[in-house]
Amino acid sequence: MAGDPLAQAVRVVSALVDSLGDEDSLELLEFSDAPRRWRKSAARTTSRVRSSAKAWLAGLRASGSTEMRDALSEALAGIRPGAQRQVLLVTDGQIGFEREIVAEVLERLPQASRLHTLGVGSAPNRSLLGPAARAGRGTESIVGVDEDVDRAVRTLVARTAAPLVTDLSVEGDALLAHAPARLPDLFAGAPALVSLRLRPEGGTLRVRGLGAERPFDRTISVPVASPGVGSAAVAALFGRESVEDHEMSLAGGADRGEMDAAIERLGLAHQLATRLTSWVAVSEEPHVDPTQPTRRERVPHALPHGVSVEGLGLRSGSSQRTRFLLSEASDLMAGVSKEAPEGMVHAKRSMATLHADEGDSFEDLARRPRLFAVRRITLDRPGKLVLELSLWLPIAWAPPAEVTLHLADGSTLAARVVPERSTAAGEVGRGDVLRLALLHEGPALGAALVRLAFEHDGETVVIDVPRGRRHAGLRGRR
Repeated sequence: MAGDPLAQAVRVVSALVDSLGDEDSLELLEFSDAPRRWRKSAARTTSRVRSSAKAWLAGLRASGSTEMRDALSEALAGIRPGAQRQVLLVTDGQIGFEREIVAEVLERLPQASRLHTLGVGSAPNRSLLGPAARAGRGTESIVGVDEDVDRAVRTLVARTAAPLVTDLSVEGDALLAHAPARLPDLFAGAPALVSLRLRPEGGTLRVRGLGAERPFDRTISVPVASPGVGSAAVAALFGRESVEDHEMSLAGGADRGEMDAAIERLGLAHQLATRLTSWVAVSEEPHVDPTQPTRRERVPHALPHGVSVEGLGLRSGSSQRTRFLLSEASDLMAGVSKEAPEGMVHAKRSMATLHADEGDSFEDLARRPRLFAVRRITLDRPGKLVLELSLWLPIAWAPPAEVTLHLADGSTLAARVVPERSTAAGEVGRGDVLRLALLHEGPALGAALVRLAFEHDGETVVIDVPRGRRHAGLRGRR
């Protein structure tokens, strides 16, 4: 979070501190490897305390990892049951354990307290911010690195200052379901938007909650509804809110199979684009001419605006010794100079298998003879196997008629090459990817395949299948 996102986060929180009055209390925690408090306990926000808090914020520096769960546990640990505490989580959201955070909110946040999320930067993690705010019955806000913070501060203040009605509930004989499942609070000038699924025969609804001076209690009569009457947007809103409820439950640890099935049903019933339903048909199987060699290139990706390379731990390209596994043969080829190192040109006629240690440098590998490497297994079914081979040097390729498959138990299996599904004969260049489609009489091989051998240009080619590539076959496209 170093650089612009952190500076923007400090500006937002400092503005929130300025919005507090002498009757308010404030706690601040920053976290990286571990949470660190501004003060040991909450402090009344006098002018002196506000100045101290803003000075502490101005001194924050990015460092270490992002142990958000420990920080959230620390923030929620001191909240007593029944306290109307407003908790604000400010983050760029660049973490990979959203489910743990949402589960912590669902489990630890007291019933009367609220948790709000504020995403900072040009690419905040909405998979974290949205479900966490929903679980905390709070609001989700986003502030870009160049955006004026006043709007976000006004929204947060409006959602955290004295709610008119809390702990809303909706019940009655007309009600089938409501979304969101965890109802928000009711604030002045900000209606609580709740979508309902009602019985077509009508009935009554009762809306209750806790007001500042007395309980809130309203009864609403629901008329009979005929099919096709009403706004389709209301039904779509209910479907969308229900999907978000299921996504929140999934992030909180609910069964994935059950939640995914429910989301798919909602998406189809309400014609919604969700994580499991779409208006666009997508095929994961690559459709290219199987008889032509392919090439894979490393394409650099632009970083989100305001995010530093150092902050993401990517400033390692200047290292003189690059460590890699031999199975990433095509990645290695991207770094080969136009003039092959001495000794590599003599490898044209030698196809010995190269065994690499993790500590081997590029110079070590480049001087060892090798032409092929198994890049991945794209299909592994009973009787069928499709492999992709990375090529290190230009050759005149001629697909073999047969390939011998060596298995982990020491046995071998003969496989026939399917010419119309394999790379055709011809000149192929360094870094190209060749395809071999094989038919054999046996089960899916999975991790049992350890080596393959075939004849090429009068020589026997023996290629080891790296362990990672063997397992890739189990995850291959079906």
